[in-house]
Amino acid sequence: MDRSGKIIDNQDRFPIFHHPEARRIGLIADTHVPDRAERLHPLIGDIFREADLILHAGDITTKPVLDQLNKIAPTLAVKGNNRRDRLFDPPLPEICIVRAAGGIQIAMWHGMQTPWHRLTDVIFGRAGFFDFVAGRMIRRCEKILPRTEIVFFGHLHWPKLHFTENRLFINPGRAFGKNESSCAVMELDGRDIRIKIHPLTTASGFENLTKDWLVYHLDQ
Repeated sequence: MDRSGKIIDNQDRFPIFHHPEARRIGLIADTHVPDRAERLHPLIGDIFREADLILHAGDITTKPVLDQLNKIAPTLAVKGNNRRDRLFDPPLPEICIVRAAGGIQIAMWHGMQTPWHRLTDVIFGRAGFFDFVAGRMIRRCEKILPRTEIVFFGHLHWPKLHFTENRLFINPGRAFGKNESSCAVMELDGRDIRIKIHPLTTASGFENLTKDWLVYHLDQ
């Protein structure tokens, strides 16, 4: 899966990808091409143009999306809950760890644990209870994933940033749809993490996250 030639090893069941040069990282999830969108949103190329690395948190549904992203920057991805994500050859991992600039570790997972979680997430999400669903997903991440400074997940279809106990949880939102779609860019500078949510379409529901860069500082 990693076309950049980086060394890959395994530790604690999860593949680890080493990208020590990655300081500016594009974050994207839930592209859903072609089941919900005809193509990757055209703004993504400009938004990720200066990225050292791109991470995709699942529900890709077609390999050409990864090929397009790899033309912008080396791209890593995990599988989502969509059936097409499970047909990739070689298969995408469920979870992976990325070691980026400054030794910062990022755990990447789509975020759906069981079909029951998927059903109830959809029900509450369609009812507009995104913060409730996000809280459930963050608790899943805390339970399942190894302890890393950053947790990057998808599935929510809504941007979410949550900083607790020296750990940042990031969801960039969905990257498809005519309304309220988005992706994100993350910059690592020592122990500082800068995040910007980039709307791809109308962002009326989360405009407070799109106005400027948000900065989080990790303790030593």
